[in-house]
Amino acid sequence: MLFIDNPNKNKFKMSDVILFRPKAANKLSGRYPVGLIYIATPIIQKGITVKIIDQEASPDWKAELEQHLSSSTICVGVSVMTGVAIKFALEFSEAVKKIHNTPVIWGGIHPSFLPAETLANIYIDIVVIGEGDYKFLRVIEQIKNNQTLENINGIAFKESGQIKFTKPEKEFIDLNQLPVPEFGLANLGFYKKSELGFPEGTVLHLNVDRGCPYRCAFCYNIRFNDRKWRAMSSSRIISQLEELIPKHKPSAINFISDNLFVDKNRVRQLCQALADKAFNLPWHADMRVDTFLHYEDDLILLIKKSGCQAITFGVESGSDRVLRLINKDITVSDVVKAHKRALKFGFALNYHFMIGFPEETKKDIIQTVKLSKLLTQDDHVNVWGPAMYVPYPGTPLFDKSCQMGFVPPKKLENWIDYDWEDTSKLPFLTKDFKNYINEVQTICRGSLHRNMKQGIIKKLIYLYSRFRLNLLLSGVRFFDLDTKLMRIIRDKKTS
Repeated sequence: MLFIDNPNKNKFKMSDVILFRPKAANKLSGRYPVGLIYIATPIIQKGITVKIIDQEASPDWKAELEQHLSSSTICVGVSVMTGVAIKFALEFSEAVKKIHNTPVIWGGIHPSFLPAETLANIYIDIVVIGEGDYKFLRVIEQIKNNQTLENINGIAFKESGQIKFTKPEKEFIDLNQLPVPEFGLANLGFYKKSELGFPEGTVLHLNVDRGCPYRCAFCYNIRFNDRKWRAMSSSRIISQLEELIPKHKPSAINFISDNLFVDKNRVRQLCQALADKAFNLPWHADMRVDTFLHYEDDLILLIKKSGCQAITFGVESGSDRVLRLINKDITVSDVVKAHKRALKFGFALNYHFMIGFPEETKKDIIQTVKLSKLLTQDDHVNVWGPAMYVPYPGTPLFDKSCQMGFVPPKKLENWIDYDWEDTSKLPFLTKDFKNYINEVQTICRGSLHRNMKQGIIKKLIYLYSRFRLNLLLSGVRFFDLDTKLMRIIRDKKTS
């Protein structure tokens, strides 16, 4: 059992609990730490004080940690994704231990998939596996009362140097029971800009459903949520908005759901309620291409009438062969049909692509580039990426990558280099192929993002990248020479 040095537990504490969000990329996300706010809300409703430190908004996070961490702090929590976020999360965890022997708890996708490997690190004491909204609160209460952690399902922890697992958590959270998130825990004024094309101002990021019933082979959802989709009711969403909008006066709403549009009836109810309430706020959500094609015109019109201005489609590849390999269950023809239809209804569109999949060829990648260029002929369209495929633990493509020769790291810190901004680490890809996908990625990011048309410097980069894009599509390569310099400049400007 974990015991903490807590001689002042009955005295006032600056922060009972500290939560930390490490940077997950060189570029700032522009989004406040939504996940930590959802985790923190039930905790503060129990009268426990919480301090959120977001590395994106706090360059001097160590000074903040020293200010808020004391011997009376119950624990600290860190939300961690695979990749460079692990580096910063470890730096934070080490800094905690240098000040006090406060329990360090990790949660998030990466530690949930690899809890034993995570706990092997000397700075980490507990892993919350899966959803942590109420589970983390139970851990806090047990530590605070010096009680065993063994009766909390779905966690792992160290005791006397040994790693222990409790019983798996079998039930998912009923999202209708979640309290209204306390967005005031974050410095919302820092996050005024939105990459989604909304007017500058506070964006309400709402998590109103979780899980996904689909089978994309690269996606964590298959294992993390067992392909089970569950949702907050439309009436509960509206009641939350009625409380949050007057309080925070947002400029827009972003539904950060795993799949908002699974239940057509719920979508109809929600959009009708949004239209009736006349919040007059633009909103955005991700949507599957095939779902959009199956929605009737009247429902699409209602979605638009309710305030939906932008939709993001995850396409991933412009090659039908690759789309079959990754179990995307759409075709390139579907993408083009959905694209034309969405533009006809007046939506701004965002697209996500990836390259570097197992068994993908240069021909497949060129098809992805061609489709991306086709989609961005309209000024209301933006392409994100293409991201670099990374074999994340817990996904079917991870298993396939291992079968093809990928050997996953055995230590937590060795996962730091596995990042969607980094060169592929797949050993079955040749050096030339890795340079090729680096070249493609950099050129596309400079030429397919509408924000690159703003400002003199960005526009020059855009024009050069567009020139290089046309050369690339004609079969002309510079073998990643100029694009390597472009990435160095990018990383220096965003580090």
